[in-house]
Amino acid sequence: MTCEQFKDSLAELAVGSIEASERSSLLSHASACGSCQAALEQMSSVADRLLDETVQIEPPAGFEDRVLGRLASAQTHPGANRQQRPRLVIGLLAACALLLAGIAAVSATHPFRASESASHTLRRGVLTRADGSTNGQVLLLDKPRPMVVVTVDHPKPFTGRVNCNLVLANGTTSTVGTWSYTDVESGTWAVGVSQDWLAAVRMNVVNGDGAVVATSPLD
Repeated sequence: MTCEQFKDSLAELAVGSIEASERSSLLSHASACGSCQAALEQMSSVADRLLDETVQIEPPAGFEDRVLGRLASAQTHPGANRQQRPRLVIGLLAACALLLAGIAAVSATHPFRASESASHTLRRGVLTRADGSTNGQVLLLDKPRPMVVVTVDHPKPFTGRVNCNLVLANGTTSTVGTWSYTDVESGTWAVGVSQDWLAAVRMNVVNGDGAVVATSPLD
């Protein structure tokens, strides 16, 4: 994924209106790209703030038309988007799009510095199958928000779903997400977690029968 492709989906990623498989790829790109990570942090902050402030407020008459007018250069068929998206999401997308324009203008003269914008990996580990072969990498990130990012080397088709289980040092285990082959066929998967689970010392991939099919210690 390129930064340009990331930017095209950034607004929808920030408001949570994007499919899980695409979200995983976007978050994986952001974890390795300082400037995209910084843009995501700022857009997510704006989206969260607007959601808190406007979730119970009906937009005034004509709001959609004004918003879509501002986005006309980026949207070929604004009428179709108006039918497909809830009013609140339209407003959030508009705010994020305008913020992106501002970020682009500022970064032209004040580029992001990697030390300020890069994501932070707290723990990492190598994903190993039950037969001992390595299968990818696991990252626990605390920025831009707590999350697990899993990269899978050469995903092999499988049926059903598997659980992503995190294990704390005291043995407490939690299923923080699940994935199917469709979710990981692009090679990446990510899910948000609570801050407490960033202390996990192991991640297990568990199939529907409860068997651990892959595992990764986290250091």
